[in-house]
Amino acid sequence: MKKWQEYEEHADLKTIYGANRVGNKWIVNLWHPFARNVELIIFDKDDQNKEIKTIKGRFELPNWKWELEDDLDGYYYQYRIEQENGAITYALDPYAKSMASFNWEGHNRNVGKAAFVKINKIKKLYKLNKINEPQPILYEAHVRDLTSLREDVEIPGSFNALKEIKFAEHLRDLNITHIQFLPIHNCYTLDESDKIILKKGMGQGWGTNYNWGYDPHNYFSINGWYSSNPKNPYSRIDEFKELVNYMHSNNIKVINDVVYNHMFHNSILNNIIPGYYFREGSEIKPVDQPAFASERLMARRIIIDSLKHFVECYDVDGFRFDLSCFTDKITIEKLTKELRAIKPNIILHGEAWPWSDLSYDDAMIKGHSDNEIDFGYFNDTTRNAIKGEDDGEGFALGVIGGNLEEFPNYLAGIIGNIKESKFNLRDISNTEYTRFTNNTSVLLNYTACHDGHTMWDKVNLTVEGDKETKFEYYRQVIMMQQFLQGRTLFLEGTELLYTKPNDVTGQDSERSHKTDLAIDIFNLGTTEFNENTYKTTDYVNGLRWDNLQGEVKKHIHDFISKINKFRLSTKYFNLKNAKEINEAYEFIYTSKDEGVIDFRVETNDGKIRVIHNFKDTLYKYESNGKILFDNKIKQVNKIGELQGNSTILIQE
Repeated sequence: MKKWQEYEEHADLKTIYGANRVGNKWIVNLWHPFARNVELIIFDKDDQNKEIKTIKGRFELPNWKWELEDDLDGYYYQYRIEQENGAITYALDPYAKSMASFNWEGHNRNVGKAAFVKINKIKKLYKLNKINEPQPILYEAHVRDLTSLREDVEIPGSFNALKEIKFAEHLRDLNITHIQFLPIHNCYTLDESDKIILKKGMGQGWGTNYNWGYDPHNYFSINGWYSSNPKNPYSRIDEFKELVNYMHSNNIKVINDVVYNHMFHNSILNNIIPGYYFREGSEIKPVDQPAFASERLMARRIIIDSLKHFVECYDVDGFRFDLSCFTDKITIEKLTKELRAIKPNIILHGEAWPWSDLSYDDAMIKGHSDNEIDFGYFNDTTRNAIKGEDDGEGFALGVIGGNLEEFPNYLAGIIGNIKESKFNLRDISNTEYTRFTNNTSVLLNYTACHDGHTMWDKVNLTVEGDKETKFEYYRQVIMMQQFLQGRTLFLEGTELLYTKPNDVTGQDSERSHKTDLAIDIFNLGTTEFNENTYKTTDYVNGLRWDNLQGEVKKHIHDFISKINKFRLSTKYFNLKNAKEINEAYEFIYTSKDEGVIDFRVETNDGKIRVIHNFKDTLYKYESNGKILFDNKIKQVNKIGELQGNSTILIQE
């Protein structure tokens, strides 16, 4: 077999791949410079298992090509490849724009089928006119979770259901700017046609028919599970387009989560060209198989072409890159340039952890390499400083739980984690990992996301006290996150105290936690909550919209909405860089021992003062201002004296 370098010599950066309608013909192209033979197997549009015909391809180095005049719209196809060593493989087109409904049937031997579909580029893309728009406020959500427990929609868990419940209006009320969907590209371990909502006890471990989408099957096709009819290859296309248009009509931008560091199993692309698309032999792997070789020209093409496809054909406004630390820096720079040529305001960010099979010099790694292309890094420094780790003995919270060892890290977050600071603060962290940028667009602050405990479950499991006391800690977390520079992200349901009660029939149900401190305020009959819910029941993952009333609506939802409005309408937490932070910030008092951070921010909007008190003792100060935001509910803070375990924002 040829080495990948020999394939690289025949890279083709111009040919349009996949099946495309050109005039009155279907033109199909597949890149494979060394195959002995490639045949196109066509399947019936009404029965994807019924073969209609097999057509031998015409080889024009380095591609195999078919020109078909038949009316194939809605039909399906696969490739039958005779490799250079004579082995026969069947393969899914990596450029499949849609697919036949797929059922993995509990193993990795099934090969998906691409669909012949006509999908046109959008003539007028949704673009923002503002040059100095505020930093995005993101809402991360799984399409299914948002409506899986709703009884007032036609198809729970679908794209269409989000319009039925007026979800964009809900985001607008929260003053959210971007919805970030967990991966909607086609994934593998799922039966797309099975839409049964899984109640408690209906899980089947690894075979549970629920999926976040982090096991990619194809990067161009949308997952039919979210459509009204997975057996119609156009339903997923049309309905996601309509969803994006609906979001845009409410001024909500759309970000797709994408997974280019691995596929569910590497045979998906090895069935086309063995060994080319993955870094075979790497010791560090993102999953149980080698990482996707983004630096190789035709692998890079798949990444960039699929991203452009979602921007040009679906009008998507940004991307979140799963484990971006496994994608090489040159590819990220190239995709950024090409996407911003189409949409200048496109939002890009990823998990730039110090974990990769690449040299850190060849990747974007938090604490090792900054960037000047506004590619955001998930900020685990402030995440852990605020709430602590998600697991471990004792569930140590961050500074809100009195863990003042995290105080220096949170203080670094307050100044935007900037490397170049004028502030002479004794207790601040100065490591390269905590002070990693001078550009606030590189910051993506969050306290909870899909993989980990919800923020409410974390507070409930770890904070001692009654419901109101837990509400106050929860509000303090929100303030600590939102009173930072950079982009910010909320997990779905943060506004309604999203909770994930454990179901022992789901996968990884043992990754649940229970403490004597937790209380059952929603009458779920349990105080055991799961932190890793990628393959369990809807009982665990679904949002319980009935919680959004009374005290939760008043003290949580409305509180988040007002803080977000304040962020968007002022410049205080929308500073661009180290220079602006150094000019705007003044520290009045900081003490790790006392657990106090007292600082002022001054911009053209005026002056504000933020004071955090992480201990249970009183902090006295002088001010003639007015308290705009206070985490306390039972006994609110008054000017001049800040109660223990409090955060306030004062307009001065």
